[in-house]
Amino acid sequence: MKIYNLNTRNSNQRFYKSILYGLLTGIVCAVLFSEFVKLTNITFTFFYLITGYAIAQSIQKAGGGLGVKYSYLGAALTAFSFLLTQLFIYFGYELLTMPQTWLDCLIFVLKDLVSMNGHAIITLVLMAFGIYIGFTYSNITKD
Repeated sequence: MKIYNLNTRNSNQRFYKSILYGLLTGIVCAVLFSEFVKLTNITFTFFYLITGYAIAQSIQKAGGGLGVKYSYLGAALTAFSFLLTQLFIYFGYELLTMPQTWLDCLIFVLKDLVSMNGHAIITLVLMAFGIYIGFTYSNITKD
């Protein structure tokens, strides 16, 4: 008897693979965006939309994206990537070596995002739309 589908994965394995691929994509996007901002001193906020789409596509390709849990995963990983981007822009990568300051840095970034100046409002709107893209496009079924 010959078994043909030895490489198939069950639902949990596909979901864990999606978590891994989405997390790696989010980290890569955060590093690329923060480096772009540091080099050019220009905050290209449309990159948030690209990040949401990239994370959603990596989740969909890695795990199949069949089910609402993939949508929630896409939204969560997109939001994580956005926060990581802001932390890298403000504090650099040396922040990773100082875990005792992570909470203070996160509070600073969140306060800056809700400061309600013009730039912060545009950034929040595009972040929200990027999270929506991450939520919508990481799931194959479009209900």
